[in-house]
Amino acid sequence: MNFTQDANGIYRLNTSPTGDAGIAIDTSLGAISALITTANNAISSLNTAINGALLAAHNLSDVANAATARSNLGLLSAATHASTDFDAAGSAATVNTALTSHTSNVSNPHSTTAAQVGAPPTSRTISTSGSLSGGGDLSANRTIAVTIPTPLRVTFDGGGSAITTGSGTKVNVVAPISGTITSNTMLADQSGSCVIGISKSNFAGFPGSLTSIVASAPPTLSSSQKSTDSALTGWSTSVTAGDILQFSVTSATTVQRVTVSLQIVGA
Repeated sequence: MNFTQDANGIYRLNTSPTGDAGIAIDTSLGAISALITTANNAISSLNTAINGALLAAHNLSDVANAATARSNLGLLSAATHASTDFDAAGSAATVNTALTSHTSNVSNPHSTTAAQVGAPPTSRTISTSGSLSGGGDLSANRTIAVTIPTPLRVTFDGGGSAITTGSGTKVNVVAPISGTITSNTMLADQSGSCVIGISKSNFAGFPGSLTSIVASAPPTLSSSQKSTDSALTGWSTSVTAGDILQFSVTSATTVQRVTVSLQIVGA
C-alpha cells in the first residue's frame, strides 16, 4: 500500500499489490479535517462500546449488578454457595437409609439404661391388695384384676321378740355365682348373742345332702351388735352357682333381728 500522485496532482492510495488505480484522496485541508473528525467520532463511539463490554479476562466480575445478572440467568440463591455446602449426588438418600435402619433398631444399639431415660427398673414391683389382684415386677407384662365381691344376705326377724331357734329359723337361698366366700358379717338390732349355722348342697341333692361349711367357726355375735370374720378358719369356702345354702339360728339371746352377709368373689 502506497501513495502516488496522478497527472492532475491528486494523490491516490494504492492498496492492491497488482498496481490498480487505487483510491483517490482529496488532499485539501478541509477534507482531511473532516476525515479526522469522523475518525475521532468513530473512535469515541468504539471506546464507549468497549467500556460497556464484558472482558473475558474478568470472568464476569465486571457485570454491573451480580444479583440482577443471576436473576436474569434463572439462578437462585444456591448460586451464591460453595460446592462444599451441598451433598454429593445420592448422599442424602444414603443417609436417609442409614437413619431409617438405625431408628428401626430395637436392640438398644447405644446400650441406654433405664436410669438414663428416667424409666423404672425391671425390679420395681406392682403390689395389690383388697379387691385388686395380680401385679408383680416389671420384667414382663402384668395384669391387674378388679375383684368385686357379690353379697349374699339373709335376715332373721323375731317380729318384735327375741329370735328363737328351731325349724322356723332356717332360710334357704341359691348361690348367685360360682366363686369363693371371703368373709361374713353379722349386724343385729341391739347388743346380744347369736350363732348362725350354714350348710350347703348342690341343687340336685337338696335337702338330703346338706353339709355344714363353717366347721367350728360359724358367724357369731357375743354380747355385741356386730361382728365380721375374714379368716373363715376351717370353712369350705367354694360355691357353685345354683348351690343351695341353708342358714339356721343355732342359738340366740336378746337380739330380735339379725342380718348375716356373705361376700362371694367370682371364680
